[in-house]
Amino acid sequence: MRYHLRRMDKAITDEGEMRSILKSTQYVTIAMAKENEPYLISLSHGYDPEENCIYFHCAGEGKKLDYLEASNVVWGQALIDRGYSQGDCNHLYASVHFRGRVTLLEDSEEKWEALVLMTRRLDSDPELERQVDDRLSFQQFLGFPEKAPDYSTVWQFRERLAQTGKDRELWAELQRQLDEKGFKVRKGVAHDASFITADPGHAPVEEPRGNEAKTRRSTDGTWAKKGSKSSYGFKLHSKSDVDYGLIRDLETTPASVHDSGVDLSRPGEVVYRDKAFFGVEPWGYDATMRRGTRGHPLGIRDKLRNRRINRKRAPVERTFAVIKRVFNAGHMLMTTVPRVHVKMVFACLCFNLLQLGTLTARS
Repeated sequence: MRYHLRRMDKAITDEGEMRSILKSTQYVTIAMAKENEPYLISLSHGYDPEENCIYFHCAGEGKKLDYLEASNVVWGQALIDRGYSQGDCNHLYASVHFRGRVTLLEDSEEKWEALVLMTRRLDSDPELERQVDDRLSFQQFLGFPEKAPDYSTVWQFRERLAQTGKDRELWAELQRQLDEKGFKVRKGVAHDASFITADPGHAPVEEPRGNEAKTRRSTDGTWAKKGSKSSYGFKLHSKSDVDYGLIRDLETTPASVHDSGVDLSRPGEVVYRDKAFFGVEPWGYDATMRRGTRGHPLGIRDKLRNRRINRKRAPVERTFAVIKRVFNAGHMLMTTVPRVHVKMVFACLCFNLLQLGTLTARS
């Protein structure tokens, strides 16, 4: 039995206009059924006018797939809401209803095209498309697994790394491979530190989150002040070689540990450091910027020396910027130093891989 609109003057009969609504609407609503039980859901989508089909994304398991396995025939609606017309007792909108069958995409190339189509429709920001591309490339790296590890599995994996010390073994293996490939430290290293913030919570460290809580808001995070700004959390200490910009060593501490409280240099290395390290002798050859003291201002030779040292050590600031901005590792939800250190190891490992790509492109 076929139905028709009672107000035919409101009907959209132009196929081009229907396709335009399907393409420009922000979402579609899909109705499905299983054993006489209806299910309705709104989805972000992408519309391909050439194939006259709608793409949407869902997890590898869940309610949607259960209903679609029972019956892949669905009814849908695309709606463009233009708001209420003041004084006319009328709401302005345009909608398109459709019926179709849902099929799962198996071909990886077709999956990619569908995700790009959805991305471009949702947002013209290229960053969003880059994020989708990045996630798809990672799935391809894993061989498009049927089931991806959930967050608890990943968390337990990181926890085992922290408890067994395998994160430090992983880092040592990376350094061995860098040396093997010819990226050895030659002209010296730059040593610096940067805050990694965390949530301090609203209660003291000694106070649990509740009567049944076994964990605390913060175990190792501390407050620290630099200038007029206070920061809570942890501190990443890193050492980068000045030749290639690769991170060669790292350590994670509470934020209150002073920069000079951690020495990552080795005997025989020239270590370039800023004024925060002034007065503390390193294991390697000391190339620390000097700081004037009361009654003993810096002379012209010391100022020129500081300028030369700063040119050597300044690129290390890029390391922290990339770790925080590109890899989103500037703020941690973890509450202990070992867990934060595991995150920092992976962030620094990713930075080195990115830097190796840059060095390869330059060569």
